[in-house]
Amino acid sequence: MSIKVREEIEKADFLIVGGGIGGLQAAITASERGVDTLVVEKADTRRSGCGANGNDHFACYIPKCHGEDLELVMREVNNTMDSGPMQDPIMLRTWLGRSFDVIRQWESYGINMRPTGDYNFEGHSFPGQQRYHLKFDGRNQKKALTDTARKNGARIRNRTLVNDILVNQEGRVIGAIGIDVSEDEPEVTGFIFSIRGVMIKVKYGNFIARYRNFLLLIAGLEAYGSRPQGPSHWPPKAPAHRPGKPPNL
Repeated sequence: MSIKVREEIEKADFLIVGGGIGGLQAAITASERGVDTLVVEKADTRRSGCGANGNDHFACYIPKCHGEDLELVMREVNNTMDSGPMQDPIMLRTWLGRSFDVIRQWESYGINMRPTGDYNFEGHSFPGQQRYHLKFDGRNQKKALTDTARKNGARIRNRTLVNDILVNQEGRVIGAIGIDVSEDEPEVTGFIFSIRGVMIKVKYGNFIARYRNFLLLIAGLEAYGSRPQGPSHWPPKAPAHRPGKPPNL
């Protein structure tokens, strides 16, 4: 199988690996603040990640529905079917405290958070408990998030599998390498962000860990099995291979 190598390196200030809900929300927030943002997704952001097929419930806290006492709400949420003693209290307080803002943001993106006309909470609680799971119509949630990210100026590269990280001589992460599989002939692509930029990896699971060696071989990275040491190593060269000995996959 032939592999193309794209000579041009795509640059951004904010590189996001993974276009699930978290990745797209990060892209929306950054791009609306004027940050040059690039999302690289192995599938298609309109139908990818845990929210690919939509959703119908959103755990949240709305003061007019649940009261103003956040500490009481936290104790009650910890006793629902979805929580328990392993719940991190700092994360829970942050999540609940900001959840209503997220709901209003999603409504502005075109996601129907009130399909019955008002905020409606059902399920996930024991009898007699106050309910905290908002029922909403999330069938279009990924498309709405994708459209909003693009409207804000974020760039999205679908069907591109990021398989390794680029670092410079000081060990600072400066970019990534991915394989674009949108065409019949895959293309190895490099992504670099600015010296003040950042990269995040969102909900990418253990894909890189499981398939790293195989993808490194396909990408043809110099010094097979090691991490490249900066943009001077681009484009990558084919790894050395001794005749008669199969590569280590």
